[in-house]
Amino acid sequence: MIEIKTGDIPCHVYVSNVLDHAQAKKKIINCINSNVMPGVTGINDFDQHIFNTDWHLPERLIHKNSDYRNIINSILYNHNEALTQFLGYIEPIEYGKVWFQQYKKNDYHSWHRHKLCIFSNVYYVDLPLGSSKTSFRVMGKEFQVEIEEGQILTFPSFIEHCSKSNLSNNIKTVISFNSS
Repeated sequence: MIEIKTGDIPCHVYVSNVLDHAQAKKKIINCINSNVMPGVTGINDFDQHIFNTDWHLPERLIHKNSDYRNIINSILYNHNEALTQFLGYIEPIEYGKVWFQQYKKNDYHSWHRHKLCIFSNVYYVDLPLGSSKTSFRVMGKEFQVEIEEGQILTFPSFIEHCSKSNLSNNIKTVISFNSS
């Protein structure tokens, strides 16, 4: 666990390493790339510009044979099991909605929070040099957590966060998921 203090306000986050990330990364990226539907999967509005995501897609549009979620189920389960043990919870933490996001150069996702869950999570599948990490804002104070590709960052879902503009020429890929 990493503890970050912003003024007198403590903010706890949990970071875990994904075992065999290099192997998982190749499979995940291949699955995501095989499901790109130009003009359908991206989001471009006033508070976000994301090249590729399945956040808003109905299940029927996701090809079951190339579904990246088949690859990450055990990764997410292991992460939540470790988090459950770390926090000393009796009931297991379970993940709900899972989605990927890919950011090309200058893509971003503005400040937001996640409702109806306890934790928000980001698995950094592909984090090229120069790409943005998650920024947080608590009571007007902004900060980032040192994170690396192949790690999952978990934080309380009520904390405002964003992904600032990707300054890399390469695509950043994350898998986000909510858990309770």
